[in-house]
Amino acid sequence: MRKDRYVGKWIYIDFFCYSKSGKTEIYQVMSDRGEHLGDIKWFAPWRKYAFFPESNTLYEGDCLGDIVRFLESLKK
Repeated sequence: MRKDRYVGKWIYIDFFCYSKSGKTEIYQVMSDRGEHLGDIKWFAPWRKYAFFPESNTLYEGDCLGDIVRFLESLKK
């Protein structure tokens, strides 16, 4: 279920592209200042989407909650 943009309290998540196989989607997690924080993409060993944070990034509860809500929405 592709979502083009999810807006949270301090972050937003945008559809970026399809994977090389074309079967799954890749989303970019951005700060409200436009900084790239990480990607959400399919993680085959777990058979679900997961968040892949950039190194040296920091998250608090609101940000993590927004990411979790977005991940849950991808299951539907």
